[in-house]
Amino acid sequence: MSRRQPGGGMKRKNASAERAKSEPMRPVYTPERRALLERLTGALWEELQASLAAMLRELVAMGGGGEAPIIAGRARVKLMLGAMRGLEEDAQLLLVDRSEYRQHFRWHDELWQVMERWLAQLEHDVAEYGVDDEDEEDSAYSSVFAAALARTREVWDDWWVAAPRLASLEIETATVSEIKAMDVALRRIEQRLELRREACRETK
Repeated sequence: MSRRQPGGGMKRKNASAERAKSEPMRPVYTPERRALLERLTGALWEELQASLAAMLRELVAMGGGGEAPIIAGRARVKLMLGAMRGLEEDAQLLLVDRSEYRQHFRWHDELWQVMERWLAQLEHDVAEYGVDDEDEEDSAYSSVFAAALARTREVWDDWWVAAPRLASLEIETATVSEIKAMDVALRRIEQRLELRREACRETK
């Protein structure tokens, strides 16, 4: 999945315009599609916070003594958890009030910029210091933490597909192919969400 912020350039806009001329337009936000977006966006937000909490628990369990990577990792995860909790009201408002003056895209864009840098730094650290459950110096990350980070990345990428679409209700129509692509993406997100839930149930 692309790590770049959605939006596209002039070529993408021109291609969309050409398709729009030849394809029929359909309503984007049917009641069923809106309900699915609301359900996915809310569930993924909760899962994202749970995944961050799991990362923190593992970092605490790892100890790390005076090892800088682990200490820095704990600080980073605590900061992101605090940011998510601070945005809780905005996240809930997105589910119930998408009137134009709310301008949810503004906090979405800020969160995207911060989260992408945050994830990239932790992914870099894991790659640099390695994953080793037997590391006696406590400088490497555990496999449990690496798995939790990978899950957080997946959940975040899925949320970033669903949430901006939920906040874009002013877009009333789109081409048939664009709507089909969105439905496929949302169906895959729903499948991944259920697979992660099933995996969590199996580990309990």
